[in-house]
Amino acid sequence: MITFTLTAPVTLGSMSSPITVASLQLTSVAYSSTPPLAQIGTGTLSVTLTDPVSGYQETINYSDASALALWSAAAAVPAGQSLGDTIAQAVFAKLIADGKLPAGTLSTAN
Repeated sequence: MITFTLTAPVTLGSMSSPITVASLQLTSVAYSSTPPLAQIGTGTLSVTLTDPVSGYQETINYSDASALALWSAAAAVPAGQSLGDTIAQAVFAKLIADGKLPAGTLSTAN
């Protein structure tokens, strides 16, 4: 499983019940490219990230050509790597590039 560790943990929630998020794991990926979407070169991508300690979840959605591009690129699985890790790395790279995640590092746990 791939874990994204934030360089600086983020505190979320209310003042009475704060949650500190220090890392996130990709726990759900949903992709759709129905015929109408595929014809215009786009798709819908929904990803859910979960903090393994608190259970906090964040869902991020895309409905544009970048969703199809990510899914197409992730289809090429490097030798010795699982499809799940390939998709997770591609998703985290996109989220980082799009400014959806703060600074951090990726690590793989077997």
